[in-house]
Amino acid sequence: MLSMKYKLYLLLVFMSCLCNTIFAQNSDSTQKQSLLDKTMSLFEWKIGSATISSFPSIGYDPSSGLYGGILQVVAIPPKDSTKYSRSTSLVNHYTYSTNHWINLKSDLILYTHKGININTYAQFLQAPDSYYGIGNDTLNTMPAQFNIQDFELRGDISKSIANTFFGGMVFDFSHTYTRAGDTTALGLQIPSQKNKLLLGIGPHIAFDTRNNVNYPSKGEIITASFLFYPMHADNAYSFFTFQFEAKKYISLQKDLILATQFFTGSATGEVPFYNLYQLGGKSRMRGISNKYKYIDTHAYYAQAEFRKHIWGRFSAVAFGAIGNTCESYSDIDIAHLKYVYGGGIRFQTSKTEKLHLRIDYGRGVFGDSGMYITMREGF
Repeated sequence: MLSMKYKLYLLLVFMSCLCNTIFAQNSDSTQKQSLLDKTMSLFEWKIGSATISSFPSIGYDPSSGLYGGILQVVAIPPKDSTKYSRSTSLVNHYTYSTNHWINLKSDLILYTHKGININTYAQFLQAPDSYYGIGNDTLNTMPAQFNIQDFELRGDISKSIANTFFGGMVFDFSHTYTRAGDTTALGLQIPSQKNKLLLGIGPHIAFDTRNNVNYPSKGEIITASFLFYPMHADNAYSFFTFQFEAKKYISLQKDLILATQFFTGSATGEVPFYNLYQLGGKSRMRGISNKYKYIDTHAYYAQAEFRKHIWGRFSAVAFGAIGNTCESYSDIDIAHLKYVYGGGIRFQTSKTEKLHLRIDYGRGVFGDSGMYITMREGF
């Protein structure tokens, strides 16, 4: 894993390139934006109303290490211009990392003119990783190592009952195989796997008044879902999950947006450790370096982010979050709340649909930190 020195070096290289791009053409703002747009057009193709962008991707994630690959974005504007018309986008990301992670992922946000909304996420992951145990009150500095091979297809399908209210179903299909490494000096072991195939399905509702699904400046979205995972021939687990999420967006002044999010989830029954609720990653409390550091059957967190347009296709953000995992809501431990804070840069890959490439650096408790480069906003 890269040291703090190299993380900061990568960030400084990016900032240096950004400054050179801006100031090298300072004499003519129209010309510099035109030049940048012309450069972006080399990676863009138009097919009907859809814009397809494909370009090399390089970045750093605390768990996977330095990675490289291909990033592809498909953006489709809505067919009408009514108040609650919403755009469709597909993001594909194929990467290989210095820690030998193979990660192929695709996420789709689709809206039809008939009011159908499909949000899906598909991923194939083959990677070594670390297991820190279950709980939140201590920091385990000697995690057990394991390898995971996982294919996931999850998301929700809903139909608008009114312009802003959606009802439908949520699903989660995953085929997972784990192989444990050596036991640590502390005796920590990977829990035995009693399944390969998980099949979950349940009801889903959403209330959505956002003015833009990719980069909202006002409105809110509130979702709730319930999933049941039954036993079957390839699965000895049986459990339920419930999730509630609320996001709010406020335009404080021109080009300054406050985005807030509250999330809570709970699981009841026997749950495989890789399906427990997690903190950390590219969206949930950025700055926790491994998503398995704090896992349990319940989780809750609140996040806030200031977003400010800077120039042309570039924006900046500052964010903070607080939350925790726990065995039950009656065990909420205020003394061991986790917190993170940080900032980042946004680059708009699609002006019409406001899709952003984001680069974030976050820090948290125990000197934890992480740098993340990916598409779409954190929340």
